[in-house]
Amino acid sequence: VACCVTIVIRSSLLLTIMQASKSALIVGGGVFGVSTALELKSRGYSVRLLDPGPIPHPHAASTDISKVIRPDYGKDALYTRLMEECMPVWRRWNEEWRRTHKRELFHESGVLVLRKGEFLGDEQGFEVDTYHTLRRRGHQVTSHVVHQSSASVCLCVYRS
Repeated sequence: VACCVTIVIRSSLLLTIMQASKSALIVGGGVFGVSTALELKSRGYSVRLLDPGPIPHPHAASTDISKVIRPDYGKDALYTRLMEECMPVWRRWNEEWRRTHKRELFHESGVLVLRKGEFLGDEQGFEVDTYHTLRRRGHQVTSHVVHQSSASVCLCVYRS
């Protein structure tokens, strides 16, 4: 029996390492663990998911009703890219769920970011970094000053 420990740096690394055995052991049944298990199972892997309690676990960070699939990660283009890669999969799962259960897993509504001051200046900050990262990656992002002394609104719309 071969065994290896894998730290996932990118999605392709995990799949490359597991090609020989076509089996996976996933520790943690939160949203990342369960979604990984579902995707690997759909690709023909034998999957075992371990969690210390029921799934969904009542104390897991992913066990409430307000979750967001979002593209806004400041300067971290890696996480933005990962969201871009996973969004078509989430949409596929949503469509399959809609056909099977007559309701959606999630509803897409866009992202609205508010901040004091404009998004286009030389200022630093998560919101400004997000604005520039999304624009560099080709996303439709608009910025509007609502009132000079109040907040700017950045409407980030992600569609693949």
